Amino acid sequence: MASKSSRKISRSSRTNPLKTAGITKRYTKQLLAGFRSFRVLAADTLKQSRGLSVRGLEMSPYNLEYIAEEMIRLTNSEILSPAPGIIEGNIPEAYNQGVIFGETQLAKIGVRIAVGAGGPVDTNVVNLLKTKNLTGLKGITEEMNKQINQQLAEGILNGESFPKLAERITGRVDSIGITRAQTLARTEVQVAANRAADTRYAQAGIEYAEWLTANDDRVSDQDLNKNGIIFRLADGITAGYLAGQGYTPLDGAALPPSHPNCRCAVVPVTEAEVRARGLIQ
Repeated sequence: MASKSSRKISRSSRTNPLKTAGITKRYTKQLLAGFRSFRVLAADTLKQSRGLSVRGLEMSPYNLEYIAEEMIRLTNSEILSPAPGIIEGNIPEAYNQGVIFGETQLAKIGVRIAVGAGGPVDTNVVNLLKTKNLTGLKGITEEMNKQINQQLAEGILNGESFPKLAERITGRVDSIGITRAQTLARTEVQVAANRAADTRYAQAGIEYAEWLTANDDRVSDQDLNKNGIIFRLADGITAGYLAGQGYTPLDGAALPPSHPNCRCAVVPVTEAEVRARGLIQ
């Protein structure tokens, strides 16, 4: 049975413990704008390719080579070129929100650490996070374009009309590009905020932590039994959980986010509280 957290956090905050909902919404909106623009221009490219000289598929009015080259150009102009600025405008802010969260939680247990964000450790972590976000976005666009090309080749060989071919493009942009970019934005904001909080706990010498879920009906099955579980922070919940809490480790990351779209967070716990709960001698 899942444990009930002893941490006093408001009902509204429990659905997003790190209070990153606004950043997540903005980051998602900005990333998806590029994919939506790409979707419109990709259909225009398909239309423009009709009647161009064709290599290989002489019976087709569409030039697949031209389309493939234009998909790459549109990816760069609409999605990847704006991406560094979008990432820069959101991931450092998410990290800073994690710093605020971490320092606030430390203050609740009587630990004062108010160094703010921007130190060497923070700079290194934020730079790694920005690179991770951009690399993930590039991977999404590469897979999206690969499948667009495959879908168009199949449709053209089947003799499909322009509207049907355009639907194939839209389908791949929606199911791969937009869906995965949305997941990336939601997840990476949580990654940034959680890493910032974890860094503050480590700097404060925190030994024990408590796992908090969003505590609503959207919590994943793999996180349901983690809520309120206390563990050794350095070891993570899988190896570091303290016996006697009715917890059985499952697959997933040792620290949140434990999976895509995870909204969990970690808060520090004093050794005195851990002793009071009878988890250590």
